[in-house]
Parts: sequence; structure tokens; C-alpha cells
Amino acid sequence: REQGLRTLFKAITQYACGEAGQEIIQDRLEDVILPICFNGIRGGASPAEQYASCRVLEATSILLGGNNDDYCERVSQKLVLVVKMTQRAVQVRGAALKALSMAYFVCSSNVGSSDRILDLCEQVCAPEYRGEEVPASLRATALDCWALLSTTIEDVYLAGSDVAGNGDGRGLVILPLLSDCLNSTNLDLRCAAGECVALIHEARLDLGIEEDEGENASERRYRRGESIIAVVWRNCRFGKRFGKRVCRLHSLIFILHIEYCINFLIMVRILGWDRMGSLN
Repeated sequence: REQGLRTLFKAITQYACGEAGQEIIQDRLEDVILPICFNGIRGGASPAEQYASCRVLEATSILLGGNNDDYCERVSQKLVLVVKMTQRAVQVRGAALKALSMAYFVCSSNVGSSDRILDLCEQVCAPEYRGEEVPASLRATALDCWALLSTTIEDVYLAGSDVAGNGDGRGLVILPLLSDCLNSTNLDLRCAAGECVALIHEARLDLGIEEDEGENASERRYRRGESIIAVVWRNCRFGKRFGKRVCRLHSLIFILHIEYCINFLIMVRILGWDRMGSLN
């Protein structure tokens, strides 16, 4: 059965692309793909079979495309249970969370439908879940999924402060958790947390463009970027919990993430775009 799922995954990803492939997947979804995958993620199946089933569902979501809310609801009923079962293998729970996030990212047409999946990601990326310690690899996967789904909500609900009827945005609420993840000894967890912080910061900048009247947007981004770079660089370089080699690696990863931002900001200043009212 595991080999059959691997063959199905290969067939979907390599031979079912394009409109014709999408039609085939839609025709075979109810009577072939979903029954096989749901049978594979049941409790009695082997971890390898469960993992393969989740990967097939993830690939199916990508090729199905948008406006498939019924598909999202059907797979969420099964995958949420897999993620919540702490006795399942870590790789299986991570694969289920990825498949679930991809389904709502690609297939859902309702912007607010991903809220409960974001809630699940926030719960799983905590140090403990349902009274048990969460492995660092699963926490990193949860943050990756959170970062993906956070792009589907408005900036104000991600990084806004005192939003009417909602309080602070999701990103601001989990900042203490992200700070804890950035101090982890696990590289994947630190990288995932750093990406989430970058998304929150970008949302804050986008929200601030209309708030700071009379100030150039490029100049403000440049100055705020300088302050964040200084803080993170100091933490990377002088972190107490890491050895020199780990700190250097952490610093290098951060530099690679912000290198494109710095190059753009330098180009803006050289060309004088920040002093031009319009590029037209």
C-alpha cells in the first residue's frame, strides 16, 4: 500500500499537470484519491504509509487549485485529528500539517477559513501541546505553515495593534513565542521563527506607510531596517547560549535572508527613488 501511494504521488506530480491533469484529478478525487489517502492515514497503518498519504493530499491540493472549499473541509476532518494525536510519528504529524495548510492556502476561497488552521499551528509550535513536549522539528514545521497561511490574511489582523473586535494581531500575540524559538539550539526552528518575524515586520511596515504622513516611505523602511539588523546581529554575535561556530552560522543565515533587502535599499538611495514622487 505504501508503494501504491508513492506511485500515486508520482502520477499526480509528474503526469497530471495542466488542465487535462486537473480534470482527471477532479474526476478521480472522490472514488480513488481521497479513499486511498484516508485509508492510509488511519491509526492502524504504518508511519510510512501515513506519511505517503499526507504527501499525496498535499500534491493533490496544489493541482486542484482554488474554489475547492468542500475539499478543504473533507481533508481537514481527517488531517486535524492526525496532527492532534501526540502518539503519531513526528514526521507524520508534520506532513499532515503541511497537507492541511496547503489545502487551505491553495484551495480555499474563504479568506477567514484559515483562522482555525492558524490556531492549530500556534498550538503545535508551543513548547508543550496536550501535556507533552513538542519536538523541535514539528515546531519548526508548524511555524513554516503559520508563515504560509499568514499571507492569506490582512496585514492589520497579522500585525495591527488594538484592532477593533480582535485586539492585537496574530503576529504580535505570538512574538514572545517567536522570541523563545529564536533562542533555540535547533537551527530549523530558529530559521522558521526568523521568517515569521520578518513577515510580521513587513506587515508592520506596510501598515505604517499610511500612518506616518509627510515622511518618505523608503527612508522609514531603511531606518527601521537598520535598527532591526543591529538588534538581531547583536543577538547572533553575542548570544550566550551558542558557541562561536553556531553563532556564525546563525549570523550567516540571517544575512542571507536580508541581503536582498539591503541591496534594494542601497539601490533606492543611489538612484534617488526615495526623493521622487513617482517613477512614471
